[in-house]
Amino acid sequence: MRSACFWAIRFIENRGRNFTCCGCWKAYGDPNAARRHFAQLSKCTAVYLRLFHSGTPISRLAVAA
Repeated sequence: MRSACFWAIRFIENRGRNFTCCGCWKAYGDPNAARRHFAQLSKCTAVYLRLFHSGTPISRLAVAA
């Protein structure tokens, strides 16, 4: 997985165009890998939202990177 800095540089270099896939951000690499990653992020977001809305405190949902 590329760093956020990598994607920011690609975005600036391409002036927001020429991306290969657009989801949570614009990807400038392998579109299939980007779609898989965006799908993982969506699934994770849905799980955390479900837990939060069911009463799980944020302190239990937050994890160290």
